[in-house]
This record gives sequence, structure tokens and C-alpha cells, in this order.
Amino acid sequence: MKALIPWVILCIFTTTGLGTDFRKVNGVISAYGDPSIWTPFPTKLQVIRLEDGALLCAEYNDVVDQLSRQINRSVENGVAQNFSVSYRTNRVYTGMFVKIVNYHEANASRLRMYDTVNPGNSLLCMVRTGSEVIPIGASGRDPDVVRTGRFNNGVWFIHFYVFDCGVESAPPTHVETQAEINQKALSQRSAQQKVFESHLARAQSTNSAAADCYRVGLDYLYGRGCVTNRAEAITWIKKAADLGSEEATNKLMVLNLPD
Repeated sequence: MKALIPWVILCIFTTTGLGTDFRKVNGVISAYGDPSIWTPFPTKLQVIRLEDGALLCAEYNDVVDQLSRQINRSVENGVAQNFSVSYRTNRVYTGMFVKIVNYHEANASRLRMYDTVNPGNSLLCMVRTGSEVIPIGASGRDPDVVRTGRFNNGVWFIHFYVFDCGVESAPPTHVETQAEINQKALSQRSAQQKVFESHLARAQSTNSAAADCYRVGLDYLYGRGCVTNRAEAITWIKKAADLGSEEATNKLMVLNLPD
């Protein structure tokens, strides 16, 4: 097995969806594409075969070779030399084999031998979870790249680095402690109390309006920012009715009190 060449690229991903996509690997939920956790493959991976839902792949690079160069020498009418060059693209394998667990592309089940799992310019992100020595098959049944493995009793064995693409998940929901619940309730009561004190000060001023008195009456009636006090509520609602509030008058009738 050749030494594992440096190929890890740590970068911030801009691929659509990576910032909000969460996946779980070995019980840990992480934002997909986080460079501190996930590893991108800048090179291509060729499918060797599918095994129990996992993809067995070989890493490779495309190398362009010049096949031929033909020179057509023509000086007719002063025309310069014409060149014709042809090229061929070859797959050059790095010697690294990868087993991909939980590969989540929709077309994974349709992949065949020699297919590429990360076509185009996309980067495949995975978490390294271990390694395995896997029997890959008898001689001649798989791509030539498997010849770098061990041959034993008619079967090729290849050392695969195991990576996990993760399963879709979400960060755990925060469960409030009793202390947090109590603190939130205290903060709400404190805010309501300040509002009530503002209502009361306005109703007690010399230029208070019927609406001011009625609002304080309702605060006392329903305990908004203060201790519920029916007597005080009736007192303030009557003041509002005396000042001409029709709403306060109707409220008194609902409370079965004389106007």
C-alpha cells in the first residue's frame, strides 16, 4: 500500500445548503461541511462496488496524455505550418481506497462499477471513522486498480479507509431547567409590575382620563403586574364609569354591580 498522500483541504464551504445541514456520525451531530470535523475529497472517487449499502471506492486523478502530434508542412501561397495534436485522458490512481458509509445521494443505488461518486466540481464531505481490510473479489472481476491489494487463495483483499457521510439530524432541543423557568417568570413579573406602576401613576394624576382609570381597574381585576384585588378593581372601574367611560359602565354590569 502506498503512503497516504496529503489531500485534506481545510476550507470554509460555500456549497448551497452546507451551512444549515446537520448530520449525525457516531452519535455526534455536526453542521455538514464544518472544516474542523468533515473532510472534503478534492479528487474523484471511482466506485469499485456496493457492499451492504456502502460504497467501496478508489481515489484517482484525471491525467491528460498527448497521443500523437502530426505536422502538415505546407508553404503553398505562403501558408505557414499546420499542427494537429490529439490527447487522451487517463485515470491515475493514488493508491488510496475508501469505504463510504451512509452515502446520501439519491442516485446511490444506481451507481455501477467505474462510476464517479463526486462528479463535476463538487466536494464530497465525510468523517473518518476507521479502516477495514475487505475481500474485493476474484482476479479479473473488479477494476485493475484492486491489483495493489493482497492476493490470497484466489481473492483480492484491499485496505479501505472508512468514512461516514452521516445521517440527517438536527441539534438537540434545549430543555429549560427549573431555575431557568423561575428566572424567566421573575423577569416577566418584573416587566409587568413596571407597566402596572406606570398605569397607576397616570391614573392617580390630576389630569387622568377615564381610559387610565379603567386600565388600572382591569390590572387589579386580572392581577396584571400586581396582586389581584377585586375591591380596588371595582373602585377604579367606577371612577372610569363616572368619567364617562361606556366600556367601564358595561364592565360593572357584567360584574353585577349597580352603576
